[in-house]
Amino acid sequence: MVVKSMLTIALLLIVGQSVLLQANKAVNNTVVEEYKKNIYRLPKYVMPIHYDIKLIPHIVEGKFTFDGEESINIKVCEATNTIALHTVELTIDETLTTLTRKENDVNPVPDYVQKQHEYNGDTQILTIRFEERLDPGTYQLYFKFTGVISTVYPGFFQSFYTDNEGHKVWLAATHFQPVSARKAFPCWDEPAIKATFKFSIKHYPNYTALSNMPSIRSEIDSADGKLWTFFETTPIMSTNLLGFVIADYEYISNSNGTMKIWGPKHLLPYAAYHLDIAEKATRELERFTNSTVPMSKMDHVSIPHYSGATENWGMIAYEQNLLFQENSRSIIDTMVITHELAHQWFGNLVSPAWWDYVWLSKGISTYLQFYITDKFIKEWRLMDLLVVEYEQPKLFEESVYSQPINLRITNHLYVSAAFSNNIYTKSAVLLRMVSHFLTEDVFRNGLIKYLQAHQYSSATPDDLWKALQDALDESDVLHDDFKVKEVMDTWLKQTAYPVVTIVRNYDTGVINVTQEKVQIHLLDTETNSAWWIPLNYITKSNPNSSSTLATHWLKPQDESLTIEGVDINDWIIVNKQLTGYYRVNYDIINWRRIIASLNSDDYNKIPILNRAQIIDDVFHMIVTEQLDFIIFLEVINYLSREIDPVPWYPAFRIIHRLNYYLRMPHVAAIFKPYFFNLTHKLFEHIGFDEHSDDDPATIKIKADFMKTVCLYNIYPDMLDKCRAKATAKLFAYLESPKNIKLSDKQFICFGLMQANESIWNHVLQKANETRKYLIFLGCSGNLDIVERHINYLEKYYIYDHLFTNMLQNMSNIDATIDLFIKEFDKIVATGTVKFILRLIIMHCGEDQINKIKAFAEQHGLDINMYLVERTKVLSKINNNLAKIRNALENNQFSVAMHITLNNATSLNRDEL
Repeated sequence: MVVKSMLTIALLLIVGQSVLLQANKAVNNTVVEEYKKNIYRLPKYVMPIHYDIKLIPHIVEGKFTFDGEESINIKVCEATNTIALHTVELTIDETLTTLTRKENDVNPVPDYVQKQHEYNGDTQILTIRFEERLDPGTYQLYFKFTGVISTVYPGFFQSFYTDNEGHKVWLAATHFQPVSARKAFPCWDEPAIKATFKFSIKHYPNYTALSNMPSIRSEIDSADGKLWTFFETTPIMSTNLLGFVIADYEYISNSNGTMKIWGPKHLLPYAAYHLDIAEKATRELERFTNSTVPMSKMDHVSIPHYSGATENWGMIAYEQNLLFQENSRSIIDTMVITHELAHQWFGNLVSPAWWDYVWLSKGISTYLQFYITDKFIKEWRLMDLLVVEYEQPKLFEESVYSQPINLRITNHLYVSAAFSNNIYTKSAVLLRMVSHFLTEDVFRNGLIKYLQAHQYSSATPDDLWKALQDALDESDVLHDDFKVKEVMDTWLKQTAYPVVTIVRNYDTGVINVTQEKVQIHLLDTETNSAWWIPLNYITKSNPNSSSTLATHWLKPQDESLTIEGVDINDWIIVNKQLTGYYRVNYDIINWRRIIASLNSDDYNKIPILNRAQIIDDVFHMIVTEQLDFIIFLEVINYLSREIDPVPWYPAFRIIHRLNYYLRMPHVAAIFKPYFFNLTHKLFEHIGFDEHSDDDPATIKIKADFMKTVCLYNIYPDMLDKCRAKATAKLFAYLESPKNIKLSDKQFICFGLMQANESIWNHVLQKANETRKYLIFLGCSGNLDIVERHINYLEKYYIYDHLFTNMLQNMSNIDATIDLFIKEFDKIVATGTVKFILRLIIMHCGEDQINKIKAFAEQHGLDINMYLVERTKVLSKINNNLAKIRNALENNQFSVAMHITLNNATSLNRDEL
């Protein structure tokens, strides 16, 4: 994620497009003249119309280079004597660069004499100066060049797979997004500058060449016996959407041959499921957009050593997980296919006008990966998971750090900011909010209008808001009190989100609604933020949440809003189905009423997503000290009734965040029996063993449940199963370390705690294959093993990883302190002493504090601030434990809570 230096650079600059459609139809021209002030932006007085590119890659171990030539039809819009375009890491034969005037686009006239090539390495712009003035008209620009097929992407890169005989088979592929097409051929590499592409490539006959378009013919070059593959001309498109792969691959296909999955022959048996998903997703996307897929064929290509997926138009590239047997039905891989297919419309057919607006592509496709996949796999409940897996974690993240969705990106150096998790996730959940306050039908109709108005062109957020507003104006949805653009500008141009506070007058029945910005701890410079907030609500008398239209709008200019007509004896829950991107706090009486319903047999009358909302919101109010800790415990006490996995998502996230505290002995004494009672009914429902028909939510919660149970030894009779499960995860990791999921880290660590030296030696060997190994340092309680691995990995400066993991996973704090003392001189050299000291002090008991104090004094280390912090944390914990005890004495909790606390025999009153 990009830091604030990106946010403070020059004003956003948007270049428009001045290219022609194939049918000489003018495209939408969104231009901001500020490009003239920005040396990193290409001038608009010369634009490409068509590229004819020929490449000859040399896929030979130890060589990996390529030769290329291209002819570019360009349009000179204003008289000039220069042409500027992008190139990087290419060697251009300047003596062969030519420019030819094309009269009536047909007959060439004499070449224009170039004066010089000027290349700026910072801007990656090549400027060609000519002796004569270039008058407006059409020209053909010719280059001949060479380049290197890189060992890493993005760009034109090399990769390999290992066949069944153990042979390494080399291949070459591209990853041009966002700004790396310029590494393969000179080009205008900005998203709004579009053209058509005719591509051909020369390769060994046993290889297959793939690109965006179908191949139209192949020819053998008699000089060297290699094969030329020629492809159809593309539609008009952004340069970064071009892609190609040269590999010894085979494929499986759908019935009419328009959709194929390509990969190494021995992996194709695992591709059938993904082909089926791709076909279903395509059909649903065509229904949703009311249009057919824009390309005549769609290749899905598996590429080893790739990361993620890239939506090249007509040829989507994926990491090799697409063809891994163990991941063949992964929810992530399934939705990635839908996501990349959605890009064929949103991002490819209509592109963002500039990188500031990448969310128009990434956000819409992220939302659709849930919405569209949910259409054909209903049992996965993906629209619920969008809330608990994306929206709620994002709300937490933005209480720590936030940046706006509309960015200010001036050049290629900062373009990665547009591809941050923030852009994908927040824009997706905001679009979900829009779909609810407009209705799904209006939202869909607006997106169709957006595609129709800007196809084969580029767009800005205002173009999207206009299309949605037009669809809304044509509908029968009441909307006199808001405009789509006015509403959404407050959400995209500001950081973070609002907290809505509900205060009720129980005499008059009047409900007062106010908003304030969530408290942000880092880099918060905005103080007067306010939003257009769509409000709706359920009550105890009317818990129906089927309609999620806004019944009220809390406007930025309003200090408050009044709601009337709610029975004074009812509770009220605002934000149905968590459709609005905000948190809600209530007066204490309303909280008590909600808690009473949650802890009754009627708890399921509160919609499932609102139950998840309540858990997540109340924890936030506790952390920000807006509510008393006891309220949180009263809310989560209801989980002893809950068997649906969805509300358990925020519950387990909270447990994970409290991991440090829960490992303190006097806290664990309460937590273990309390968690046992909370989860007993859940355990009866989902069990401990995995089942092939488990839905994704059940799989996730079952995994979280098992990890918590095993790590804290909460169900002692399951210890053998815990060990078996952990050992299985460990050996799966050793078999394929590159495919480890970070969510399995704790379980694998649990297995390593029991591992012998032979297994640890095996793990050490895997350190050469992936640095993900570092996350397991400290999982062994044997300090001889730990020290040996430290010596092997010293070059990685891993002490911060080591001690973080040791303190999370080892119960022997004395051993950890001894290792710190022994390795102190080496730790000093890494600059992590203060970080590690703080970690140790925060985990120390009273017996160890004196030892740390003595060592710190001996070495002149000031640890007073950490001791003060530790005292404050322990004081807060003990105060909360005292509140629990007082609540018990006042009969404030359920019988389950009484049992929990009475069983916590290791907790004595002196500790409180």
